[in-house]
Amino acid sequence: MNKKRILLTAICILFLVTGCSNSNKYNSKYGKLNIYLKDKETNEFIILHETSKEDTSKYKLVGEYNCASKNCDGKYEFIEGEPTLDLYKNNIVEIKDGAGKYFLYDFEKESILTSEYNTFRTINNNDKTYYVAVDLDKEGNIESSTIYNDRFKEVKKDYENIGFFSLMYAEANDNVILTKKNNKYGLLDSENLKEIVKPGYELIKLLDNYAILKDDDKLRIYNYESKKINKDVYNVDYIVTVVGDELFAINDEDIIVYNIKENKKVYTFEDVLYADIEDEVYEAYYEVSTNEYFEVVPVNIYVVNDIINLSVYTDKDTYTIFEYKDGKVLK
Repeated sequence: MNKKRILLTAICILFLVTGCSNSNKYNSKYGKLNIYLKDKETNEFIILHETSKEDTSKYKLVGEYNCASKNCDGKYEFIEGEPTLDLYKNNIVEIKDGAGKYFLYDFEKESILTSEYNTFRTINNNDKTYYVAVDLDKEGNIESSTIYNDRFKEVKKDYENIGFFSLMYAEANDNVILTKKNNKYGLLDSENLKEIVKPGYELIKLLDNYAILKDDDKLRIYNYESKKINKDVYNVDYIVTVVGDELFAINDEDIIVYNIKENKKVYTFEDVLYADIEDEVYEAYYEVSTNEYFEVVPVNIYVVNDIINLSVYTDKDTYTIFEYKDGKVLK
């Protein structure tokens, strides 16, 4: 064997899990996994070892993977509860081969795309798909996360969590992706996965046009359009939401409305919230690290025919609807 071939073989072994194009083209005594398209309408896949006795005559064979160990298995669906990718279009499955963890595998190119992790989740933003690779602790909680871009380049390695702080939904939108490190929260830019807010905030809430950043009792706003944190600091208990240029905040039993652009208070709903409402209810709006559900929500805000409606709990069991527009309560 000449020196060039020895070198090429060494490189392929070294980069087995990084997408070496020949990473799966070897003879294996452990057989292979056959990847079948089971149902074209639902894009349902099934992955079976070649020794399986299941009748596959009605399935379409779309790919294969040569096993390198006895502990070799595969699956096409990502973590339970997450939307399933259009994997037939992307030609991607999860493969476990030896260590008990999974890597992503392109069965069309017969190429391993990632390192090994407990599982993967996906974030679909701006017509791109990002792959969040997750390692779990013994209790099944997220221990660390890294993210791969749509070209399967590993972008971030040092976060405890990226984007997923509940079982079902990603804390991400077309503008930002939530991150966590050392029990503090930050933001990635959804377009290029660059860090735009370092993990240094106690809690972060994502809205349609803004993100609310909470540090101690001070609240600030990250503007998606300008990609900047507003200089203004709001010393209020809690920011409910932002509608247009108006910010709705809670302070004690009051609901205060600020104009963000003009940086001034435009209206106050005085003493509308009942006094014994618990602080943890406010925190529930921000809390993203648990799956706890709070039945009592002090304020819900929605827009109907350009009129802002505030559904406010004036006591524990009773709520009142206020209609608001341009600094005035309509009724």
